[in-house]
Amino acid sequence: MINYTLITLFFLNFLSFFSYSYRIKVFNSAIFSFLPELKLHNVVTVKKEPIEYNEFNNFYIFDYTPKQQPDALGYVKMFLGYELPGIIRVIHIEKSSEEKLIEDWHNVVKTNPDYKNYLNKFGDKRVNNIIEKWETTFNVYSHNCRHFSAYFSKEIEKINQLNKKL
Repeated sequence: MINYTLITLFFLNFLSFFSYSYRIKVFNSAIFSFLPELKLHNVVTVKKEPIEYNEFNNFYIFDYTPKQQPDALGYVKMFLGYELPGIIRVIHIEKSSEEKLIEDWHNVVKTNPDYKNYLNKFGDKRVNNIIEKWETTFNVYSHNCRHFSAYFSKEIEKINQLNKKL
């Protein structure tokens, strides 16, 4: 007779070998290049565990922003509460430091990379589902990068908790 309990336990144990837990951290970034002290933009770093000694090697950055960076009139509309099309940007950074993280992130974003390619490289469909569930209409007051980072961090923690149960 086949013991289905043992098979199920074996299968869950096998799956946990391929499941990652994630270390996340939220960083603040400037919203205006001409005013770098005004750090109101949130970006989320995600690193797959097991963690190497340097947490700033081989990690991903997720952030949410208006799809097209506004011009002067666009900023006026944005701060008046107009909704703008938004985008979730995903990039991969091989090596950085806490001091250079935001600068390295800006340098990659300036090249206008293929964010979907980085998301596919991340390779976790659960994270893809988190991103697909996010409504991408950007509103500076009610649906912005800070809301996204809180949502994304909470969802990643759910994945971590699920992985611990396996």
